[in-house]
Amino acid sequence: MQKRFLTLLAFFTLSTCSVWAQNDGDQTGDPAADATTASTGPASDDRFLGGMGVYKRALHGTIEQNGTATTGVRPLEYDFVRQSDIYWQKRIWRVIDFREKMNLPFIYPKPGAKFFEIIHRAAMTSEEGLKMYSTGENDDQFLSKGLYLDTAAFKTAFNGSDTSYIPDPNTGEIDTAVIVRKIDAEKVTKMRVIEDWFFDDESSTMQVRILGICPLYPMYTSSGQFVGEIPMYWLYYPDLRKVLTKYEVYNSRNDAKPMSWDDVMENRFFSSYIYKESNVYDRRISDYANGLDALLEGERIKQDIMDKEQFLWSY
Repeated sequence: MQKRFLTLLAFFTLSTCSVWAQNDGDQTGDPAADATTASTGPASDDRFLGGMGVYKRALHGTIEQNGTATTGVRPLEYDFVRQSDIYWQKRIWRVIDFREKMNLPFIYPKPGAKFFEIIHRAAMTSEEGLKMYSTGENDDQFLSKGLYLDTAAFKTAFNGSDTSYIPDPNTGEIDTAVIVRKIDAEKVTKMRVIEDWFFDDESSTMQVRILGICPLYPMYTSSGQFVGEIPMYWLYYPDLRKVLTKYEVYNSRNDAKPMSWDDVMENRFFSSYIYKESNVYDRRISDYANGLDALLEGERIKQDIMDKEQFLWSY
């Protein structure tokens, strides 16, 4: 019995060593091929970063960083909320300024990775069936009338050339200068957001749903003087989520926990200020308050929403 046990043990040891020898370094028997494999690593497996064995984290699939999208990634669906369960609701208009410290990921310096570049590229190519809506007279007109904005008409309005006549101070002759108009992503530093805050009676929670996003483009005179910002187009956010989920955001606080743009918007990892709330006069805060008073009025509206949720509970 002891002899049989020693025989089996020896056989198992020899078999294990043989397997290790065959798999060590993926040797093929060809010295040239083995040298190439040892220097470059497995060609079919690019999941490792820096050879440290750290896998790329996938969010609902594999998401590439720095502005490169991937297919097969879908956003998480919202919970169904019945109209009869909405106890209270308020529509809010916000402005997100990319230049604020918390919003710096929106202007990530990598080419093609800025938030505006992602949504503008998707709008121009109708990615995921995304459509542009006209800004109209009111900020939320696109939600009710659904005025589509033609891509060709938009390009004609924002791209093209202007002719400027500049007098020569020495000769007095008029020189002609052609100024080419082209959308510059570096100039886009703000965007508007429409959202609905509501209290769900079934879950007894205050929830928010973003409805639309509108980038603002700065306008300058021929002398370079800033004259204001104009809304470019509205994008219906539930449709835009399909695009934002495919792009990863640089997380400056933790490289091991990257997020998609949909995560940033849904978890509200951004700073903003309120410039309008739903009211009987349909007016903005700037119509009755300016400067610091306007900012304080926006903070008052935000605090009223938070207090509304607290006051609905009895202790």
